[in-house]
Amino acid sequence: MEPVETFWSTASPIDHTTRFGGIRGLSRDGVAVFRGMPYAAAPVGDLRFAAPQRHPWAHQPNFDATRWGATPQRVSPGWGIPEPSVPGADTLNLNVFAPTATLRDGAALPVLVWIHGGGYTFGSAIGNWYDGRTLAQEGIITVSISYRLGVDGFAHLDDAVDNRAVLDWIAALEWVQDHIAEFGGDPSRVTIAGQSAGAGAALALLATRRARGLFQRVWSMSGVLDSFGVDDAAARTARLSASLGLARSDTAHYGALSDQFLEQTLVALPEDIPFAPVVGEDLFPDGIPSGIQAHSDVPLVLGATADEGTWNAEEPRIEPDAARAMLAEFGVADIDAREFVSRAEGTTALTLSRIKSELYFRSTVVEVRRRRAEAAHTRVYDYTWGPAALGGLALHCNEIPLFFGTHDEPSAQAVLGTDIPDEVRGFHDDVRRFILGEDAPANDAITVYGPGAGDGFHLAAPLAAGWDAAGE
Repeated sequence: MEPVETFWSTASPIDHTTRFGGIRGLSRDGVAVFRGMPYAAAPVGDLRFAAPQRHPWAHQPNFDATRWGATPQRVSPGWGIPEPSVPGADTLNLNVFAPTATLRDGAALPVLVWIHGGGYTFGSAIGNWYDGRTLAQEGIITVSISYRLGVDGFAHLDDAVDNRAVLDWIAALEWVQDHIAEFGGDPSRVTIAGQSAGAGAALALLATRRARGLFQRVWSMSGVLDSFGVDDAAARTARLSASLGLARSDTAHYGALSDQFLEQTLVALPEDIPFAPVVGEDLFPDGIPSGIQAHSDVPLVLGATADEGTWNAEEPRIEPDAARAMLAEFGVADIDAREFVSRAEGTTALTLSRIKSELYFRSTVVEVRRRRAEAAHTRVYDYTWGPAALGGLALHCNEIPLFFGTHDEPSAQAVLGTDIPDEVRGFHDDVRRFILGEDAPANDAITVYGPGAGDGFHLAAPLAAGWDAAGE
């Protein structure tokens, strides 16, 4: 999928001088965008499976930032979100959206750093839904980052550092600390945010000491707590190696395979070999949930949609006894399963997709909220509004255009329509206020965006205890 320009198609070039050299971006309606700026050296050759090497900006005094940078995603998986792929080697890059009026006046505006989702395997930072122009017009510097995906970012290789993608996230945040003031941003007022795997990334960054001080607030949308211990991660990579006919799981064997081939292989494999951060060493010695608990002083907003995985409005309901048995197989305690089923009986919640939504996404809200019970600020939201075009279902990813204020984009209108209720449009207003550092509801409140009082969140992640020490 090639990038489709709408707003920026009639933009004009803008030249900006910084202490690390000149840079040319695009400007329209009081907003500028600077695209594809490398924050680390291209991860090719010996650097493909290495920790990111900070980019030597001094060697690029006149940088053309009018075009999108290369994306780590080489092959679109065919999902509905417009996340284009761009060829090239310099994939560790980021984009900055800023008000043109503040580029040279020494402003210190709050900063949003966006981490895209895609199951840690796919996704792109440059889709129209992720455009930061609206937030920039509202006085928020917006940064969207690319990072290594799939094997390159997460696979446990015998002779390579683990968590290469996590190190990419940290390197991008370090770039923000060093350079965002050149674009009118305040490095001491940084909010990180993401959706799905991007929200899992934000929670992982909240959990590691290495990222302390690089951000001050977190917004997590449909986040996950997925992680693997070293042994589990090694076993998963070994299974992938066997599927590929490789004798070893090392950089020599994987380095001989292109990232495009690996992505195509992952799409085609009948066996699901997911990727996630590796815990038990260095960045996450005690696991991600415990790390989140240890760093509970950072204000956090997290939530999920009501129908994360429901793609069929006519999906048949599951009988209560069968639902309880299914939950037991996932390790949910009987008392918790009975309470969930009791609350859900007579509603569409008792379907396979709704149960999986509760287990895989909404349970993260319960677990993180429990871990941060004594935190200064943890706010929960329940996104329940579903557009008519989607059968009234509040699906996974639906809230992204409201987050960015890009719901007027044609690709977003095709999904959300134009008749968005005021209480749902308020989602964006709350995002803006949170990033600006304004007051938010009390810890025990659940903000509902959509009809009804919200179903609430019922099941703690059943495997969370195992994630703590070993990530199993």
